[in-house]
Amino acid sequence: RRRHHCRVCGEVCCARCAPKRLDASTGRSQRTCERCGPPRVNLSLARQQPPPSAHSSPLSASASGPSTPSTSPSPFAGGGGGLTPPVADSHGPGGGGGGGGMSHAALLEVYIEDALHRLALCWYGLRAASIGLTLLLLATAFVHAAGWRGRAAVAATAAGLVPLRPFVLRYYRIVWLCAVVSWRVGCASLAVRGRSAAAADALWEMTHRVNARFVYDTVASLGGFWVKLAQATSVSSALPEVYKLELAQLQDAMPADDLPSVHRLLEAELGPEWRSSVKLYDGPPLGSATIAQVHRARLRVVREGGRVEEVEGVVKVQHRHVERSLLIDIGASQIVALLASFAFPHLFQDMRVVVKDLSVLTRAELDFRIEAQSQATARELLAASELGGAVFVPEVFPALATRRVLGMEYVQGENIKEVRRRGASELEVTRIVTALVDAFSLTMHGEIFNCDPHPGNLLVETATGRLAVLDWGQARRLSPAERTAYTRLFMAVAMEDTLLMREACADLGAPQSDFAGPPDPMPNTMVGTLRFLLRDTKQAAQARGDFEQLEAILRQVKGGADADVQISGGVEEICRGALLPFTKTVNLLFEVASSLDVSLPLLQRLISSGYAALLAASPFDVAAELREQLHGPPRFVLAPPLPPAAPRPPPGSLAASAEASLLALHAEGRLLGAQLCVLDASSGGVIADIGIGHTSYLTPHAVTSQTAFNLRDISKLFVAAAVLRLIEEGGGGGGGGGGG
Repeated sequence: RRRHHCRVCGEVCCARCAPKRLDASTGRSQRTCERCGPPRVNLSLARQQPPPSAHSSPLSASASGPSTPSTSPSPFAGGGGGLTPPVADSHGPGGGGGGGGMSHAALLEVYIEDALHRLALCWYGLRAASIGLTLLLLATAFVHAAGWRGRAAVAATAAGLVPLRPFVLRYYRIVWLCAVVSWRVGCASLAVRGRSAAAADALWEMTHRVNARFVYDTVASLGGFWVKLAQATSVSSALPEVYKLELAQLQDAMPADDLPSVHRLLEAELGPEWRSSVKLYDGPPLGSATIAQVHRARLRVVREGGRVEEVEGVVKVQHRHVERSLLIDIGASQIVALLASFAFPHLFQDMRVVVKDLSVLTRAELDFRIEAQSQATARELLAASELGGAVFVPEVFPALATRRVLGMEYVQGENIKEVRRRGASELEVTRIVTALVDAFSLTMHGEIFNCDPHPGNLLVETATGRLAVLDWGQARRLSPAERTAYTRLFMAVAMEDTLLMREACADLGAPQSDFAGPPDPMPNTMVGTLRFLLRDTKQAAQARGDFEQLEAILRQVKGGADADVQISGGVEEICRGALLPFTKTVNLLFEVASSLDVSLPLLQRLISSGYAALLAASPFDVAAELREQLHGPPRFVLAPPLPPAAPRPPPGSLAASAEASLLALHAEGRLLGAQLCVLDASSGGVIADIGIGHTSYLTPHAVTSQTAFNLRDISKLFVAAAVLRLIEEGGGGGGGGGGG
């Protein structure tokens, strides 16, 4: 019989002992064993429920994951067993509702399960046919082989295929996933032709619901690298809501390994006496993600001076065979990369390099010793800053850090998205998201930053309201030169400066072409793409509308294949090599903030810490108030005003009024520098001659009335105006002769 993992305790059961049953409170099906979970409604009984009323639609049911129960500390249990887990009060997110509402959810679930059952039958049929065809070919080759040498070669080939079976099946499963989704979308496109708008919307809704559940089931069963891709995709505003709801479960609700397997791994990593330093709580893990699962435990740690202390903590344990699965998936991911390039040629020309670079980031998570070092560095960085009271990183215990096991402090809290669901005020949610962005503004210009800030790695502490940043497996360490390069990259995006973009990319090891070569539009495209990624956060619906509008514009771009290559090339350039961690991080920050309906000037807040540090290290004279601001909270006012130059214009004069207006605009960050000269038209006398602000963001010299500016193309305006004036005067003079 087929084996399954219980989604709650992780125990391996057969399909009969761990069936998929409908949760009456959520309307979702979940595979659990008989011991776990509240009483559920079996799908076979749901089929017998009465149909919905005529004025209701089965599409009105919402799909949402179960809420995470809150826990409270429990006493330590002695003896040879584990710890008694804290008692949790489970409350469904929405209540069962009336009979009609339950019927809609049940009918919708029945439709999805029936469709998935048919797809499963097709999958097993294809597998059986493939195996049968392979055996037939081998048997035919064996019969027709010449002599014993030929038959021995066929037998050796057959024996060599046996260890390759898991690899081939994973590849085959990915091809099957892509084929099914593409086929169902194509069929839906044909089915909606000639139908009313309401009927077309219903057909698309059902198609996406089945596809989303099918993608979730497939990715969850594959695990490894595919879950990493799904986690990053689950927060994208470009994805339909039904896919986001399904894939969001992959952030911390992956199938878990059973406890005996966890005990064996702990013994292998920590030694036979591991129970003397780790006492696991009984019950399911706190969470299970791509690489590992987390169990609550009592940890015996050694403090400074040799003092031994027992603390509440968690143990992160790597899944079995996850490393082997990742290596297989890295190769199979090229198939998805080719599919993305085919489906979105206006965005991606060749995604294989991008996926390969992303796989390098994922592979770095396999060694928890590196993660422990990164987490300790980030904890010190945030604790020493003024953000330490709002954002923190859990403490790690070096004695419990091995290649596949990591012990750290326990944080009692809730997922950042649960804050919005429990009805927190707009002020509280905005405070949390602002602290998150400001923390990354600090770390992205510091020694290390987290490249994977998806909601599953962001926890709000219950007691203090502080934000905890978890999972430092994907972290980027920055040298002093790279920190400066990242700041210059932010500055290039803010100022739309392609020259500065080239310099920053060269410092990061991703050089672009220079003016010595042929014209290259790539930097302009990169700046535009990064400005889109770093746009102000907004409500989720508006963010999705931005992406739809952008995609529609790109599809209508004229200019032939060369224009498409220029655009897609620019998108790929910011998603590869040294720029990939930067792009991935800022995109996830935007999606997290937008999913919580928080509006923030993302680029301004992310650039603040780096720009202040860049000016502090510059040799140019900077105002005293700027020096004081560098030690305050992040604020984005490029080059605050210098003390006004003497002599000051007389109070109440036009010059004084104009100077005050310009200084106010400069203080708000809306004006870098300005010169203003007002002349008396009748006498030609000077009424006002003002210079305020700075000459440049990166070289902030004070602007005076004597400062010379390179007007570039603006100078052509004055020349053209002067020529036209001369022509006008010549024409008005009546008879001006030939050419001049």
